[in-house]
Amino acid sequence: MNGSAFLKDSIPVVTESKKDYEGFRMGRCNYLTVQCDAPSPGWQLELENQLSSYLMLGLTGVISHPFGGNLFESVQQIEDLFNRIEQREELSLDVDDLWIPYFVLWRTPDQFRSGQVFRISEELFGKAYAYREGLIEQEAYLSYCQQIAQEAITSDVESKSFADWHWEQVNAVRDVYRSNKEKGLVLPRVAPKGTTS
Repeated sequence: MNGSAFLKDSIPVVTESKKDYEGFRMGRCNYLTVQCDAPSPGWQLELENQLSSYLMLGLTGVISHPFGGNLFESVQQIEDLFNRIEQREELSLDVDDLWIPYFVLWRTPDQFRSGQVFRISEELFGKAYAYREGLIEQEAYLSYCQQIAQEAITSDVESKSFADWHWEQVNAVRDVYRSNKEKGLVLPRVAPKGTTS
């Protein structure tokens, strides 16, 4: 699979935590979804180059790319995604999670770092989702992952974008509390090394 094809059909996942217990050695990764919880008009379905209009009655979609780009290269692209989707009353963004074996993401478990963004193939995402939902057994999932070991690609630019965006949200909340003295909460404005506040 060449780099451009992988990029086009890949899903960004963000590492959150790791678990190593009785042979279960996996990283928990988050991904973004768009949800449609109410009837929503104006959608079109394209199959075999034919379009059909329909009323959406429910939707969960996995976010793979920003509007107008391949990678989330800036905080603004993440903000734009949230703003565009949440302008629609019936749409919202949510975060879900998957378990992905260490050996797919890192050569050794000690390389784990929370907040690291990886790009994974749609096929690997599908297997991880099926495992998360109990549709396939752990043995079958691990067997598949061993065949595609090290397929996940680190995305440093997206790691930085999401880290910067995260700390912007944290500091925005802190600013609200700081400006409202009746709350009695004053927190310092901070960001970890390597990110901007």
